[in-house]
Amino acid sequence: MKAPIAPQPVKSDRSESCRSRTCPFLSIRVERFPPWAARTNPSLSAIATFASQPNLEDSLARHPDLALVSANYGLKLSTLAAFGVPALVSQSARPARSAMRFIEDARTMVRLVGDAVGAEAPTIAEAWRASFDERPRFIQSRVAAIPPKKRLSLYYARFYRTRLSDDEAQKLLDGRSPDGSRFNLTRN
Repeated sequence: MKAPIAPQPVKSDRSESCRSRTCPFLSIRVERFPPWAARTNPSLSAIATFASQPNLEDSLARHPDLALVSANYGLKLSTLAAFGVPALVSQSARPARSAMRFIEDARTMVRLVGDAVGAEAPTIAEAWRASFDERPRFIQSRVAAIPPKKRLSLYYARFYRTRLSDDEAQKLLDGRSPDGSRFNLTRN
């Protein structure tokens, strides 16, 4: 079984305009990312930051072709529609309550964004979805060759805003419990 492929970026002749204020693709984020996010993806610092509400005037001045809007964010689709900006809700209003629901939501969103962007994006989105589906099979085929007693355990947690503070999440990433005590991941 071969390793899953990584999706390639959509080719566009818009890269020059993206260096100016008229970029048709606009990436924004709310306030700031938690400190642990910068450790896992340093390129996040290049994304423009807005306060708790988006700056509609600045967004419209960039003439976006499409707005990807989170259901939990303060920008209303009706506001964008009034200014002729097509929008797609790019995140479910409810957090996934199971791993399978999270995976299905992610797969659906990749397809929707690919369809909305157009050009070759739907083909790339479908390749990503196929690769996404192949990853568990690839990992399972590799792990199957490892004797059960030699396998490592993995604990994965998604941090929702309402559950852990940034400081608590950072402590967990640093190998400390929320109360500050140290812990180690061990083999079963």
